[in-house]
Order: sequence, then C-alpha cells, then structure tokens
Amino acid sequence: MTHKGLSLINSNKYFMRDNILNEAGELVRLSEREIDVLGHLNTPDSGKIIAVNLGISIFTLNQHLRNIYRKLATRSRMGAVNVARKNNFYN
Repeated sequence: MTHKGLSLINSNKYFMRDNILNEAGELVRLSEREIDVLGHLNTPDSGKIIAVNLGISIFTLNQHLRNIYRKLATRSRMGAVNVARKNNFYN
C-alpha cells in the first residue's frame, strides 16, 4: 500500500505507533529500531547515552536519527519529539 508516494508495510509484528503523521501531514512508517530511538529522544539523555542504552554505536544512532528526521519532515531532536507528541507516541 502506498500513500503520497511512500511505501507502507502492514505487518502484525509492528506496533500501531509505527505509522506516524509527519509535519507535512503524510503517513510514514518507522522501523522497529527507529521507534526505539524515538522513544529515547524524549529524555534528557545525550546521544552517546542513548546509543549505549540501545547497544548500538553513536554512528548507527546518528543514521537512525537522520532517517527519523527525514521521515518526520523535521530537522532536530525537539522537532521529532514534537511530531511524536502530536501523534500521542509517548502515551
């Protein structure tokens, strides 16, 4: 299924919160790891601490962040958190 040129995957292994409306109003799908990273962005932890908590390198974390920012049509951690809050991601 596609929506505004984006490929969406329907799978029971993903949470309902994997589909998020981005800043442009487009429905986008986050990977499981991107969901994990987005869950940590709402904390005061630094990127280095988030990477350690997730068991990944800071370089891998930065790649996930770039993907999240692109998908959510935002340019910053706070922008991503705000989009996630608008979608009730942290509830």
